Amino acid sequence: MFTDDYTHNHSDMDYSNHINWFTSSNHNENHRYNDARTATRSICPIPSSSAPCSTLKTAKDCLTARRSNVYTWSTGSAGARRVRNRNIKAANSYLTPVTNWYNAGQCDAVLTTVTPGCTDQTATNYNPNADQDDGSCIFPQIVVYGCTDVNATNYNNNATNNDGSCQYPAVYGCTDNNANNYNPNATTNDGSCTYTPNVTVVPGCTNGMATNFNPNANQDDGSCSFPPAVTYGCTDSNATNYDSTATNDDGLCQYPLDDTVVYGCMNVDATNYNPNATNDDGNCVLNTSSNDQTDLDIDITEEDEAPLGLKKDNTMMYVLGGLALLVVIKMMK
Repeated sequence: MFTDDYTHNHSDMDYSNHINWFTSSNHNENHRYNDARTATRSICPIPSSSAPCSTLKTAKDCLTARRSNVYTWSTGSAGARRVRNRNIKAANSYLTPVTNWYNAGQCDAVLTTVTPGCTDQTATNYNPNADQDDGSCIFPQIVVYGCTDVNATNYNNNATNNDGSCQYPAVYGCTDNNANNYNPNATTNDGSCTYTPNVTVVPGCTNGMATNFNPNANQDDGSCSFPPAVTYGCTDSNATNYDSTATNDDGLCQYPLDDTVVYGCMNVDATNYNPNATNDDGNCVLNTSSNDQTDLDIDITEEDEAPLGLKKDNTMMYVLGGLALLVVIKMMK
């Protein structure tokens, strides 16, 4: 029976090569030393030489504490002393290089240098290099739209952004500043205005924005009229982007290119002739008010193929094929 440490006891018969285990003391000790190193690694993280100072310090402190703890183990027997020394050696095998890396990086100076800043990762100004929070953290504000005017009837205490929805209670009173009881705080005229006898009531439009504003009127009679709203757009009906609702031309009219198909009437004699049309749409409108009768003139080019025609003076001509016989019959009106 031998003891690796205070938690693992093994029987020599656990190993198939138990004869060599007894006869080779070197094999026996190397195996137990490797067990001690494994136990040390399970307790303390072992970093690399390129680890930051904070990681090296954590490993150095852990290995130092591990070694200090092993020093307290029992030395009451030869076996116990071997276990203790073996684990001290294992701790030192890691502690020595970690300490060297820590010193080479001048980690004492690095870790004792205070870098103030925001250390809260949820803040918008979080500083990953700060090691001392200075209370400067700024957190994103949750945007809540609503009415932010405390004087409004729908004031929203939780709103952070005013959305223009504020509503105010109506204040009834006389809104005519020429009246004796004019109320500058009134928003709605309640018809209660009173005037002194020497003040002549002049009804009319009192809104200066109206087209029929009457500067002499002192009582609005509801007759105000306002100019139509201005709508900008292309006002040229020949343009491809003509806007029939536009009141003011915006100078952005567009016209068809040579390869652009524009449907319309292409007959110059039609009343709806479109000079910009490239394809006739078959909707030409001709002037049918004229009573002129079209002359039906006949040009005879070959004797045996002369057509039958009607002259303007109602003379009927018959041409008989190969005989070239012309018979003219004067029709009576």
